[in-house]
Amino acid sequence: IAENAARAFQISCADVGEITRECVLKAVQGVHKWDGGGIQTQTDPGANTPAACGVLVQIKNGKFERLFPKLDSKDDNGKGFYCSPTIKLSGDYGKGNTISSILG
Repeated sequence: IAENAARAFQISCADVGEITRECVLKAVQGVHKWDGGGIQTQTDPGANTPAACGVLVQIKNGKFERLFPKLDSKDDNGKGFYCSPTIKLSGDYGKGNTISSILG
């Protein structure tokens, strides 16, 4: 995940002399198709939309081991990923950080 974030960071501010938090946040708002170079399923960070697909892995004996979905199983419905509809939650979960709270 950190490598994926670093790649987004690098691309976001490639043409800027000084990399700042503001630069990264503004640049990411314009990114609407991101898959980290194939390391994850496509997401829309500019709209703050998470990926609808995923895979569960663990490190065992120093190697990545796939836990779910098993390749070519009925749950593998997205080129090795499990895809499901996004569930919208409702309730009071606090505000957290927003672009306006960071950029002003």
